[in-house]
Amino acid sequence: MNASILVSPGELFDKVTILEIKRRKIKDKYKLRSVNNELSHLNIAVQTLLKGIKNKRASIMKHKSALKSANLKLWNIENSIRLMEAKKEFGDAFIKKAREVYITNDKRSEIKSRINKLFGSGIEEIKQYTKYK
Repeated sequence: MNASILVSPGELFDKVTILEIKRRKIKDKYKLRSVNNELSHLNIAVQTLLKGIKNKRASIMKHKSALKSANLKLWNIENSIRLMEAKKEFGDAFIKKAREVYITNDKRSEIKSRINKLFGSGIEEIKQYTKYK
């Protein structure tokens, strides 16, 4: 059973870029089949969405690329943190990587917001955290 939900374009592009990264990184055939299946369904939604905004397509694809870079950076940060956790290495390198998680996630949220604005989306991601900058 599947569920259909309303999401912002930024959230859709975010999910697509995460699945594209998983497609490159995951080696297990069963998991990869699931990733490819979900990605194919979401790419249909992306293509439908892009039909309505031909004049903004280049800008949107630039933001999608930035989003994918942010998600790949998060993937690598998480792997580094997990490796340090496994080794019980909780020094300065661990702290630096842990901080990179929320810093990179904030950049990711900004990119998703830009995508939503380009589409004129009525759905936006709302965040409220303690300021650190």
